Amino acid sequence: MSIGNVGKKIGEQVYITGETIGIHKADNKGRQIWWFGSDPSEGIPSPGAFIKDLQAKRLRKIAPPWAAVTVGKKDEGVWACTDAIGLQHLFLRKVGKDTIVGPDVFKLAAHAPVYIDSIGAYELFCMGNPQGGRTLFSDVRLIPPATQIRLDTPYTVDTYWSLPQPSPGHPEHAIKTFIDALIKAVTRSWRPGCALELTGGRDSMLNLLAYLKAGIPVKTWTHGLKGNFDMVAARARAKSLGVPHQPIFTERLEKLSPFEAGNLAINFLNASGGQANILEYWHLRWILQQLKATGSISGVGGEVFRGFYYEWTGRGVLPKYITELMLLRGKARHSMPFPASFLDKRFIQLGEPAVHDELRQLLEYRKTSCHSLDAYYLAKRMHHFCGTTWSATGRWRPVRAPLFDPDVIDCLSLVPIEFRFHSRLVDEVTRRLLGDLPSVSLPKLQKTRRIVRLYRKVRNARGAVFRNFQNVTARLVLNSPQALVALALDDMRTGCLYNRSVLKRHIAKTTVGRQAVSMPLGALLTIELAARAVGDAFRGIDI
Repeated sequence: MSIGNVGKKIGEQVYITGETIGIHKADNKGRQIWWFGSDPSEGIPSPGAFIKDLQAKRLRKIAPPWAAVTVGKKDEGVWACTDAIGLQHLFLRKVGKDTIVGPDVFKLAAHAPVYIDSIGAYELFCMGNPQGGRTLFSDVRLIPPATQIRLDTPYTVDTYWSLPQPSPGHPEHAIKTFIDALIKAVTRSWRPGCALELTGGRDSMLNLLAYLKAGIPVKTWTHGLKGNFDMVAARARAKSLGVPHQPIFTERLEKLSPFEAGNLAINFLNASGGQANILEYWHLRWILQQLKATGSISGVGGEVFRGFYYEWTGRGVLPKYITELMLLRGKARHSMPFPASFLDKRFIQLGEPAVHDELRQLLEYRKTSCHSLDAYYLAKRMHHFCGTTWSATGRWRPVRAPLFDPDVIDCLSLVPIEFRFHSRLVDEVTRRLLGDLPSVSLPKLQKTRRIVRLYRKVRNARGAVFRNFQNVTARLVLNSPQALVALALDDMRTGCLYNRSVLKRHIAKTTVGRQAVSMPLGALLTIELAARAVGDAFRGIDI
């Protein structure tokens, strides 16, 4: 049963929808390509060149984020492909014998009757994004990283790359190889008019020094509060190194009306397809509207070179049950370590085992634990977390990420895991790149007492909450007419996921300001608005 427009026919029972988001190219032999995401340094490939790389499984050489749908000559087929880490999202749906592909979740969902996927919805609550290829809709799937799918006959799915096993060498060799790869990566990622997002962290500083080392006239930008550590540190670094810097002060968000904030939240919802909590990211379009640049360069990705999960879980020396607890209730579940009080028991009973099963697969190792956690970080965490936000914000400004360049990621297997701890690799590379450049004075963070940090963790055990200014801006969205309509309990389309009486008290306390806005409430709002976004196609919850 078809409800919405199926899209443009590109093959026998194959359709593309939302194609206007991307760039289209065609040649005189009938080949076509739709390109989504950032353009490669050598430009968007022609359909013929892309199909040659696809056939030879050379797509990995194209730096993310990107995704493509291509139509070849009759014997070449119709294909959907994603970048090696899946940082540009592309979705697929089967309806009867038809296959529909595209970058827009809601367009695919609205084509035919659809149900909310309860597992995907639960993962939005506790993991921040649906996982394992799921979306909020049971029949709409997210294509995995490094995947090329032939959509016509014969239907095939191939993975063209996976993270190679570690082959560590001498640290000095790893350092030199990493520096060479990073210089090449920043050179490839540079476009005139772009700006590097600069923070107080190590990774954006590493990128900045690499651009300066390569002789590229980079300019920088930062968003945040005037007194925020990242803002203060970034401005100090930019001044010390003599690079232009644009501060975007988010205090101005308070001047928006609830209606304007609600519109921005709906914009992010539509761009992300409900794949992320809109209360966390609703302001991103406003920020990019202030940015005086044609695109943004991100420093995200450096965590993997610091053994992010491996170091956090005790470097492989803790007992397995403790490591498991840290993954199940810790960093991997950053949004909600324990079920929120207003969730229905049936919802929890379906969601918790699914989340645990997926995370426990990481623990079926001992000797290769570092490699397994690196692969999880790249192909799962970054695929879902960065992939969702970049696929959304990329509609407004293209995003580039030198630390996800193929040559840089290839260095990962060369670095001894011990050399990653305490950021030894990143700090040493930074020191060498700094060279004769002027020293950078950084503001010092005030250390929080350990007992205070423990108290905050216990206080947030039933679900993280927005703090301080973030709480103010989250409440701005909650008070918008768009949100108030969606949170009306009597008219809620997804109400069966929640304990009605507990939710009513939770909303009442939040609305009057007796408690901070919780992230789970943002996930609830995202799911409810997503159900409404697909109109008459919505049929209920598969619970």
